[in-house]
Amino acid sequence: MSFEVKSQSYGKSSVRLLQLNRSAGEHTVTELSVRVLLDGDFDTAYTDGDNRAVVPTDTMKNTVYALAHGLEAAPIEAFAAKLARHFTKSYEQVERAEVEIDQKLWARLSPARGDVTINAFRALGPEVWTTRATSRHGHLELRSGLVGLEILKTEHSGFSDFPRDDYTTLLDTDDRLLGTSLRASWRYSREPSDPLDSRLAAQAALLETFAQHESRSVQHTLYEMAIATLKVVSQIDEITLAMPNQHRIIADLAPFGIDNSIGNDRVIFVSTSEPYGDISATVRRLRDDD
Repeated sequence: MSFEVKSQSYGKSSVRLLQLNRSAGEHTVTELSVRVLLDGDFDTAYTDGDNRAVVPTDTMKNTVYALAHGLEAAPIEAFAAKLARHFTKSYEQVERAEVEIDQKLWARLSPARGDVTINAFRALGPEVWTTRATSRHGHLELRSGLVGLEILKTEHSGFSDFPRDDYTTLLDTDDRLLGTSLRASWRYSREPSDPLDSRLAAQAALLETFAQHESRSVQHTLYEMAIATLKVVSQIDEITLAMPNQHRIIADLAPFGIDNSIGNDRVIFVSTSEPYGDISATVRRLRDDD
């Protein structure tokens, strides 16, 4: 009887760092969590306990810190690409290196008085910027995105004309709240010359479309958001959006003699976290040869 290692990878996760740049009068803060995974010729480490090809995960951690000090850690796309290429170029046994980076966002506090520079910050969470760079045989695949972007619209959203059966209680509506915690991931057809500009353009397209779209469903708006992003950023050839429908249900205040119907100027909703509608889709750009 014989056996083989069908697949394997290993690496270092949750390598956290904060890079402080004080070279200018206004400080900049970049806070990251980095994950490095390596695939390659490591089978004998599993089968024979032979560690001669195994790059220590502690070395991966130290490499993240050293390269973050030696170059700008932002934009994270460039940093992830640098790390991924480093491991495939430095170790011949590494066939594939994947680097994922999450960036926590910080914003500068406004000056308290006058024109005094205030080097103090506040977190912009829960939104986190993400990227994943994969280096394999000299080819780099780059994905970027975001998670936890909480958005809400209070008009131009409805849901009607859906199938009904004995278990359907939901009513048709052309006036409801639409709220979600957006998760987005897009794939670049080529490495962008200005990753931050591409990211900000993609995010602006997503938010503007969400706000302005006459929504017939979450699916309807999700698709239009994806299309708008592909039109605005030509380097993106595919985008995946996940938009959980975070329900806000009109509170029943009739027992208290209060009219809490949707047509009033003031309406009280009950915010719920579970259960929620789970909606996602991947939209890609069709090329001439598709």
